[in-house]
Amino acid sequence: MKRLFLTLTLFNLVIISSLAQYNRGGYTKPLTTSISGTIVNDANEPVEFASVSLMLLRDSSIVAGVISDSKGAFRFTKLKQGVYSVKIKLLGFKAKIIEPIYLLPKGKGEDSKGKGLIQNFANIKLRDSDVTLDDVDVVAEKSHVQYKLDKKVINVSKDISSSGGSAVDVLEMRVML
Repeated sequence: MKRLFLTLTLFNLVIISSLAQYNRGGYTKPLTTSISGTIVNDANEPVEFASVSLMLLRDSSIVAGVISDSKGAFRFTKLKQGVYSVKIKLLGFKAKIIEPIYLLPKGKGEDSKGKGLIQNFANIKLRDSDVTLDDVDVVAEKSHVQYKLDKKVINVSKDISSSGGSAVDVLEMRVML
């Protein structure tokens, strides 16, 4: 009797675990999704190292981010179905936003706007930025104390505590520091 009970229990476990592999009576292959594209400049040359952010359209939360490669290509894979936007930024170029991207099966979703689960944006053009920078002045001051290989040089010309005193006074003040 124990043997029959054990056999039936094992048989039921095998049947239940095999049925767990099926979705609504039939096995379905997981859907592969991707968004990809190539970034080019005005001269149709690839733009490398551009920052590409994938965001949900409903709340602009960042889902993923990549950097374009040497051919200007980028790719997002294994995404959930939904509505997205892509933001592309690079210093010296105007930011480009592509929205909405309906990553849904064709004809599905709100108002049947699904464009497919694999979407490729061939040549995305980035425009040059018209921002010019003003001149920059770099100003530096000489340090009060310089350490050389065999000595310590104290520059007292701009030291407030050394004004009006002798060299001995200056050296006595430096010893305290």
